[in-house]
Amino acid sequence: MFENGGRLICACSETFVDLFPNSISYKKYAYAFAIISFLIGNVGLTQIISLAIPILMLLYPLTITIILLTFLAPLFNGRQAVYFITTVFALIAAIGDMLNTLPEFLGQAAWVQQTVGVYKMLPFFDLGMGWVVPSAIGFVLGLIYIAVVKLREVRVMNICVTGGAGFIGSHLVDALINEGHKVMVIDNLSTGCRDFVNSKADFVEMDIRDKELAAKMAEFKPEYVFHEAAQTMVPESMKDPAFDCDVNLLGLINVLNACRSVGVKKIIMPSSAAVYGDLDTLPLTETMAGQPSSFYGLTKLTTESYLRIYHEAFGLPYICFRYANVYGPRQGNGGEGGVISIFCERLQAHKDISIFGDGEQTRDFVYVDDVVAANMAALHKPDLVGVINVSTERGTSLNKLVAQFKKIVDHEFNVHYEEARQGISNTRY
Repeated sequence: MFENGGRLICACSETFVDLFPNSISYKKYAYAFAIISFLIGNVGLTQIISLAIPILMLLYPLTITIILLTFLAPLFNGRQAVYFITTVFALIAAIGDMLNTLPEFLGQAAWVQQTVGVYKMLPFFDLGMGWVVPSAIGFVLGLIYIAVVKLREVRVMNICVTGGAGFIGSHLVDALINEGHKVMVIDNLSTGCRDFVNSKADFVEMDIRDKELAAKMAEFKPEYVFHEAAQTMVPESMKDPAFDCDVNLLGLINVLNACRSVGVKKIIMPSSAAVYGDLDTLPLTETMAGQPSSFYGLTKLTTESYLRIYHEAFGLPYICFRYANVYGPRQGNGGEGGVISIFCERLQAHKDISIFGDGEQTRDFVYVDDVVAANMAALHKPDLVGVINVSTERGTSLNKLVAQFKKIVDHEFNVHYEEARQGISNTRY
C-alpha cells in the first residue's frame, strides 16, 4: 500500500509540474502531496472536510458575487466602488454562514451562538444563502454611490450650440442635456428641424450672421460654445461659392467675436476631412497640408486658420474636428456626407440609386454617436487645443456600400452610374 501511495504522489507531482512548469519544483510538489496524504490518513477525511466547510462557506458568497458583478459590469462601467461595496456586504453576511457551519467543538461557544442568532434574521440564512439579500443591497448602494460621485464630477455649465437643430448638433444637445448642462440652441432652421431640439434646451431662432448674436449670447453667458451651424453641402459650394463663404467664414467670424465679447472659455466646432482633397497618402493625419478640391473644403481649411489666429491673437482656445463621413438618425439627404441617408431614403421609397463616378471612391463612415462622444471628451479636456481627426481609419467604397444594402434590403433595386461631380474627392475621408 505504501509503495502504491508513493507512486501516486510521484505521479501527481509530475502531472502538476507538466501543467504548471513555471511554478514550484517537483520536489516541493512531492512534499506537499505527502503532507496532505498524511493529514488525510491520520486526521481523517471527514474531519478535514468539517474544518474546511466553514472556510468554503466564507469564500463561496464572495466568489459568486464577484462572478455576478463581472457579468453586470456594463451596467456600472466596471467601477471599482461597486465591486468594493457589494463585496463588503457579501463578506459581512458570509461571516454568519461561516460561524453557522463551525465544528461542534467551536460552534458551541456562547459568542458564536449569539452572533449566529443575529444572522438568522437574514432571509435564506437557514439555506446557507444569507448573503444574497445583503449583497443585493450592497450592489444598489454601490450604484447610488457612483451616481452621486458622477453628479459631483460633472459641473453644470451654460453651453451654447449653434446649429443645434441640425443632424450632429441635435445629438450633441441631447448629450449635453443628459449630462446636466443648461443649453441654448441657436439655429435659423434653414436646414435644421425644430422637432429635433431637446425640449429642455432654450431655443433661439437666429442666423449666426445676425449682428444681435453677441447680445443674445451675453444674456445666456455660455462658458463653452459648440459651433455646428454651417453650409455643409459640397455641390452647393461649387454652385454658389459666395454663399458658402458667407455662412462658413463670415458667420464664423461673427460667432468668434461674440465668443470673445462674452468671455467664452473655448469654442469647439467641426472642420471636415474635405480639407485634404485628393491626397494619395493614407492614412490622413492632422499634420498633412490640405489641397481641397471644393470650395466647401477650402472654407473649412480657412476656418482652421481663423481659429488658430483667434487663439494666438486673442486667447480664445479651440478644438476643431475634421469629421469623416458622419451618418446616423436625423441626417438629411444633402451633400456628399449624406450618402447613406440618401441611399436609405431612396430604397425605402423602392427607387433606384445613383452613384456619381465608378463607385470605387472610398469614404470613411463614422457613426454620429462616436462624433458626439469626441465632442463631449473635448469639453472635459480644457487644456486640449488644436485640430483633430474624427474617423474610423477604415475606407468603404460606394460599391461595397451598395453590396451591403443589397444584403439587407428585401427588394431588388438598380444602380445607375453617372458622371462624377465637380469638387467631389475620390480620396478616403
